[in-house]
Amino acid sequence: DFGSAARVYWTLKSSGLTDLAILNGGMSAWAGEGLPLETKANAPVASDVDITFSDRWLATADDVAQVVDGERSAKLIDSRPEPFFQGQQSHAAATKPGTLPGAENISHAVWFDQPTEVMDAPAAADLAAKLGIGQQDQVVAFCNTGHWAATDWFALSELAGVEDAKLYPESMVGWSQSGGDMENTPGLVRNLLNQIKGSN
Repeated sequence: DFGSAARVYWTLKSSGLTDLAILNGGMSAWAGEGLPLETKANAPVASDVDITFSDRWLATADDVAQVVDGERSAKLIDSRPEPFFQGQQSHAAATKPGTLPGAENISHAVWFDQPTEVMDAPAAADLAAKLGIGQQDQVVAFCNTGHWAATDWFALSELAGVEDAKLYPESMVGWSQSGGDMENTPGLVRNLLNQIKGSN
């Protein structure tokens, strides 16, 4: 669930909101502490917030294509579990399994100290350095539809201090549907076997 919260955080930050936070551990941690819960539906209240979307943390398909084609430099980070990166598994809406050419696999799960709690900022900065990501690096995080990638983006941008971390929202579903070049894509026979075995 953290990825969904991180995706909303990314959207709100890109829309100009600055007073933002994510409840680390989510509702499980909140309830586990015995804090008050509410079950009634609340009616939304209109606000006067002025929304101006910034592409500061956005990587478009064109941006990604330029990286893939070698026209610009950036680290492409596949945030999915390894079977997706290796082409053994794919999202139902993707046209085929695989990953972006030249991508490296840094699963969203690496940022969690506990199953539902993300590590703190110093630990995230240390881990980013161990993963070979510097604070001045250009980074583009992607996954299937942009939720697991939002966790990598949040950890790198908001915790580790990587200023040029971006999110590619359409990720592999959008990229595969556009017919872009891919790596780790199995042949027809292997892909069929993966589907029969339930890996797809």
